[in-house]
Amino acid sequence: MELDPPKVLGDLLESLMGAIFIDSGMDLEAVWRVFIKVFRDKIGECEDSIPVTPLQQLYEMMPTVQMKIKGVSCTITVQEKEKAISETVSAHSAQASKQIAARRVIRRLQVSETKQ
Repeated sequence: MELDPPKVLGDLLESLMGAIFIDSGMDLEAVWRVFIKVFRDKIGECEDSIPVTPLQQLYEMMPTVQMKIKGVSCTITVQEKEKAISETVSAHSAQASKQIAARRVIRRLQVSETKQ
């Protein structure tokens, strides 16, 4: 599951919140009323199924996860039985690299499980 929405989406929502806040005379309650009305269904969906990032999922699967970050590169290593599984990724940000590396490690763990 990819949880890295485009930056423009966050900017759009932030601009909308700011416009409502200013136009309402700096009434924060007005901002909440609009956003709750518009996003009520989505908020309910998120409450029912809170998304889990690949990194969170990996931490739940493995007791120890080693992570090294250098710039926008990330190396994640886990120990499965007698074998180390490691993935190194360079992406547009360290955060994205962590999630992609975690996803790749999870896939390798799943492949390893199916071979047994």
